[in-house]
Amino acid sequence: TWISCRRVYNPSIRSKIAVTGSAVALYLFLIGACWPLVQVQDYLPVAPFGALLVLGAVTSLPSRLVWFAPPLCAIAEIAALLFFAPPKRGAMSDKIELIANVLTLTSKADYVMDAKGEVIYRRRPFYYVLEGVTLRRIQLNLIKDGIPEALITTRAPLATLLRMPERAQRFISENYLPIAFRLRAVGKILSAAEPSTRTFDFDIAIPAEYAVCAEHGDVSAECDGAPFTSPKFLEAGRHRLQISAAAHGRLAIIWARALEKGFSPFSPIKADNVGGTD
Repeated sequence: TWISCRRVYNPSIRSKIAVTGSAVALYLFLIGACWPLVQVQDYLPVAPFGALLVLGAVTSLPSRLVWFAPPLCAIAEIAALLFFAPPKRGAMSDKIELIANVLTLTSKADYVMDAKGEVIYRRRPFYYVLEGVTLRRIQLNLIKDGIPEALITTRAPLATLLRMPERAQRFISENYLPIAFRLRAVGKILSAAEPSTRTFDFDIAIPAEYAVCAEHGDVSAECDGAPFTSPKFLEAGRHRLQISAAAHGRLAIIWARALEKGFSPFSPIKADNVGGTD
């Protein structure tokens, strides 16, 4: 701004440059000083004005340098785009797969707990969209994190950890197992109180139809004294599982429909590059 004002001799144009530069500076100051959730998109309103100021500074350069400035600026911008947002093929494939998996596993009557409605075609148990302002208000106790209670009330069979607040993350981690990219189904890995026993005590928080599976091979078991050879509806509460025959590896109890559709809590899952969990 200072360079542009020094190079321009028309008072009216100089005033416009000064006002534009002052407005950009004031906006940046207020964003940094007053807004608690600064994100990249918050700078978009001043980007056009910043470009005008840069253009004014470039055109104020000596004539022999003005011709080199636009190509250099273009090269710098293209390099920045390639570095920060390189073009990708199939960038939406993971999200499309997520939606396809949800549609495969659920009906319109089922609830799915996602962060911002990204599975599109299923109802959410929790009213609020989990974005920056909502998460901040949950941290300040201005909004109650009632996600665990909502999951229990709606008996939501699927959930994700992405963007979930701390209390919801703990509940989902304890009661849902990862079965696909960014997707978890109700269930938990079983662990015996003593390694030498074949008896497993576990708690169910979300009533649903469950099945037991092993990491390798089939399982023969009894649950609460009754045969558990086919999917069984389990109410919320404490249950006891006795294994009479099992293959090697870990054991899990999981939503029966996920197993029927070919999903397993022991299958490798692609990492999520968004950050956070899941």
